[in-house]
Amino acid sequence: MTAELTAVAAEAAVELTAGSNDSDDVRCFEVAENVQYDREGTVIVQGMNPAKITNGINGYLRQEFRELEILNEITRQRFEGQLPEEVSGINRRELIVNYRSWAGHANEPAGMHPALQWVGKEPQFPMRPVTMGKWDLVGGDKPKDKLKKSKDSPMSISTDGKRKAEGQNEQNIAKRRKISASPAPRGMLWDAEDYSCAYDALFTCLRNIWIDHDSRWSIRFASVGQWMGILAQGFVKTSKKTGTLENARDVVRHKITAQYPAQFPTGSEFTYLDNLTQVMFKERYWGTRTTKCAKCQRVQQCEPDYLCTKDVYKKEHLRTRYKSEYSLSHWLMSEKIGPGNTVCEGCGSNTVTFIVPTVAPPILYFGIDDTNIRIDHTLRLLVGDEPVTYMLRGVLYAGGNHFTSRIVTESGDIWYHDGIETGSKLITEGNLHTKTAKFLNTCIQNDYCRLVAGAIYARAD
Repeated sequence: MTAELTAVAAEAAVELTAGSNDSDDVRCFEVAENVQYDREGTVIVQGMNPAKITNGINGYLRQEFRELEILNEITRQRFEGQLPEEVSGINRRELIVNYRSWAGHANEPAGMHPALQWVGKEPQFPMRPVTMGKWDLVGGDKPKDKLKKSKDSPMSISTDGKRKAEGQNEQNIAKRRKISASPAPRGMLWDAEDYSCAYDALFTCLRNIWIDHDSRWSIRFASVGQWMGILAQGFVKTSKKTGTLENARDVVRHKITAQYPAQFPTGSEFTYLDNLTQVMFKERYWGTRTTKCAKCQRVQQCEPDYLCTKDVYKKEHLRTRYKSEYSLSHWLMSEKIGPGNTVCEGCGSNTVTFIVPTVAPPILYFGIDDTNIRIDHTLRLLVGDEPVTYMLRGVLYAGGNHFTSRIVTESGDIWYHDGIETGSKLITEGNLHTKTAKFLNTCIQNDYCRLVAGAIYARAD
């Protein structure tokens, strides 16, 4: 009888886990409830809540099983050499997030049990938030009994050197650091008193451009305008360790706020990214706008124009023409020529406007309203008769009253920055050349999706 009851219980568990109907649940429970043992039986069912076996698997356990299935699939594909290098992570959550970003959020491992499948059943597969503890290095100049834990970190570490034999010594640590070909870029910490996310997102991208060739880019930043020049001076101090990235940000911010207090508030007021980019990049013209008669070619007007910042709005004729291939490069070409707003003073014919760059700006910034537009990896701008190449160096995102960014290095490596979540440390997201065309249009972190708000390109020479 014991073996018979065990078989009944196992059958009931299998059917319930698979999501059997109510009648099956009741039948299984009744079978178990009617079995009684007096002395030598190993199982006695009495006074039991039927919900324990009839309500199916709970959400937390189902989530755990799903993550284990995905980790198993990652292991299999890693062993078979099917995964790119960017599918990695320092912990379980980061590994799964990077894998799903690469494989697609609707991708399910083959052979998954029907009770665990989510495609077609749920709008998304949520990831549980994971908070990593922070470690503080406490100087050895304090007595051992006076070492205290930091309020902001769950643990503290003494650096008295007594545990070297049990851990890594300095030589091994130095060897381990040499594994990375290039150091990880740094980001700006969010100011919780004077909200700074718009500055953090933009300035972190600009610092990534500046640091590649600092002397050259200090001059180029200054050529864009006074605010960019001041920012470059702050980056120089950071490089010499006489200032921090946050100091460089705050110096520029305070000066802009003093001049435009209504547009750039302090405290818990939000600063619009569009306002900030307009101030940073709109101090100089890099070309001309010429209006000519379409018939007699008479020049009606010629004035300075061509800013290094562009407002990318929807152009239906381009969307219809290029369809899925509609990109920033197409938008940039369409900006060169368009109908004029006047008629020819000589013959009364319609006029045409030509916008032509005469000097190559160091930076091109696109404020993006059309979030479906494809973000090119490189752009070519014809200045006179010479083509100038620009490389994508940063993408900015907006959503939930917050701005974040991705920076792109010269080699195409992608790093994610959020002044609140990641702070000064950025998260690697692989290489630009292994991503899909639409990867840059959205940014999904902690199961929150933000849309692209801007893109920064820098001269490649």
